[in-house]
Amino acid sequence: MALTPSSDSQLHVLQAVEDGWAAFCRAPWAFLLFEALSAVILLPFAALAAVGGARLANLDEVMAVHPTGALPALIVGIIGYVIVAISVVALAVGAAQFAMIRRGTLLPRALIDACRREVQAGRVQRAIELCRDPART
Repeated sequence: MALTPSSDSQLHVLQAVEDGWAAFCRAPWAFLLFEALSAVILLPFAALAAVGGARLANLDEVMAVHPTGALPALIVGIIGYVIVAISVVALAVGAAQFAMIRRGTLLPRALIDACRREVQAGRVQRAIELCRDPART
């Protein structure tokens, strides 16, 4: 996969699943902690949506909730669901970006070889300059 879109703009599901699994295998705790945080954030919104919807449906168990608060609770609950859904999508996009960035993109092989030659020749300062600005070769 490349950083720039290819001419083939089709979704390759199997490749996406493999990349996602590889990203999960590299850092499973990051994904699990994010999902736990999402659940903690989602629970109050789920409760608000459930109470608001139940009150609007005139269920006897939640009649203690004032009718004025039922609609805002439902709206805030739904907005919370949307926020959590967007955060899950953001996680997926972040994982895809992480999987797309390859070492060769960040540090091209030609630059590694040029820096190695400079260091072996004793020109360490030149190698540092080359690493800072590869365009100045």
